Amino acid sequence: MERFPSHRRARPGGWWRRQRLQRMALRLGMVALALVSVIALRAAEQARATHGATVAVLEMVDSFPRGHVLSPADVRAVEVPASLLPTGAIAAAGRQDLAGSVLAHPLNEGEILTDLRLGSEELVGLARRVPEGTRAMAVPLGDDAAAALSLEAGLRLDLVDAGDPFDERWGGTGAGPHLVATDVVVLEATERAVVVAVPDADVARVAAAASGHGIAVAVRGAS
Repeated sequence: MERFPSHRRARPGGWWRRQRLQRMALRLGMVALALVSVIALRAAEQARATHGATVAVLEMVDSFPRGHVLSPADVRAVEVPASLLPTGAIAAAGRQDLAGSVLAHPLNEGEILTDLRLGSEELVGLARRVPEGTRAMAVPLGDDAAAALSLEAGLRLDLVDAGDPFDERWGGTGAGPHLVATDVVVLEATERAVVVAVPDADVARVAAAASGHGIAVAVRGAS
């Protein structure tokens, strides 16, 4: 007699086990999240007990150079213990008032913004273009040299003290013409003068040369 295979109904045991494991994992996740929240809350309470109440202030969301014009999107609000705040920290409530303010110093991402880091609106002009570590100096030029050399912002120059053979200001050697600053950047140029960014270390020498026999400029080529 021919036998036919019996069809057994699949037991639901595997499906129930998966459901039970998923529910268990969900509960464990909720417990872990609650624990993290409790730990964070206790850490905040401990920090408050140690350093005092926190204050909402502004920190930079990115690094910005000197002269950058700020917008509210450049900062974010953070809570910082009052005892750890730098002097002049700007409150988060003043975020919208920052629009148009100018950085007087470069700032790094995460650095707290203070009023000491902000410059006046006048900084938007010439001062914005003065690189860090340099000073803007006007060098008078004779014989329309600026026009003759087609000087314009962005060019790089060498500054030469015209000097004379009997000038003993430089070590008593009576040196003639010599370099007083190299690779300076032109910020502005007129027919009779050029404004350049002079490294801090060269400012005194350039000023002495300008008040003496004058300064000649030499345009540097692309390096």
